[in-house]
Amino acid sequence: MKLKKFKEFILKQYDTGPWLGGLKQIYSYAMSYQGVLIAFLSLLTAYNTMMLRDELGYITQWFNFPVFVGVLGFLLFLAMVFVYKFEIPSVTRFSNLQGFKHHNLTRKLLEDMEKAHQKQFTKILKELEEVKRRLDKFGY
Repeated sequence: MKLKKFKEFILKQYDTGPWLGGLKQIYSYAMSYQGVLIAFLSLLTAYNTMMLRDELGYITQWFNFPVFVGVLGFLLFLAMVFVYKFEIPSVTRFSNLQGFKHHNLTRKLLEDMEKAHQKQFTKILKELEEVKRRLDKFGY
């Protein structure tokens, strides 16, 4: 019993409205532009510090800057494939579940449509029963 209450307390989600999610999304979009600059500067720093030019320069002569960029580009490509094949579907599914759970306008519209269709369906069934009753009178 205590574990159940603890899990409910830990896993409980709060409705903060759209401002927090909007702020985070705008910030993350803006950071992607800054990330390009930081990645380039990190690339230069990593190349210069990893190569240990003075100590290992005679061994790593073939590992020049274009090869280094190519290796990192290939690793980036592998990361992009992973994100595309696994992460995006998972994040999308999680977002859909969260959206369905918390004040989703599409869900409300679908529920309203379902109620309207249910009323129409019930009305049609009643009319069909009436038609069947009339036909039964005439022996059909």
